[in-house]
Amino acid sequence: LTKKSLRDIIGNILKVTSVPETADFLDSIRTLGFNFAFKGGLSFSLGDIIIPAEKQTMIDKANGLVDGIMGNYNMGLITNNERYNQVIDIWTSTNAELTELSMKRIREDQQGFNSVFMMLDSGARGSKEQIRQLTGMRGLMAKPKKSNAGGGEIIENPILSNFKEG
Repeated sequence: LTKKSLRDIIGNILKVTSVPETADFLDSIRTLGFNFAFKGGLSFSLGDIIIPAEKQTMIDKANGLVDGIMGNYNMGLITNNERYNQVIDIWTSTNAELTELSMKRIREDQQGFNSVFMMLDSGARGSKEQIRQLTGMRGLMAKPKKSNAGGGEIIENPILSNFKEG
């Protein structure tokens, strides 16, 4: 039962019953949730965070593409802005592919009972971006913005490690 489906159920109950009856139902659901959460004891460990085996291959491929772009720039075939945009695009797409692969791996782990996936899928905790940083790579970061100076632009060298790897 996800957060969204529970919200839909509550909305339907409110349509067909009175507010006090809906409040009683919500109290019952809350008690049921507390009991099962206590019995379930859902927690996760580093073992639940799965780093795809293909990660290094994907990074090596992206580095090769970036090297090709740098070669084109050094020969004067593209401008600095074109080089910058192409490098950002490569790392953005590599990070997106790695995120999808990571999500697939934790979704399939333990037949869908991976603790990290269950927390994310239920809507209780976490986001796809947080899973990406746990299992894939931190990715591209923005330059810090100073109060009166520029900044905020993306640094073209991504952080290739994730939180599990350190």
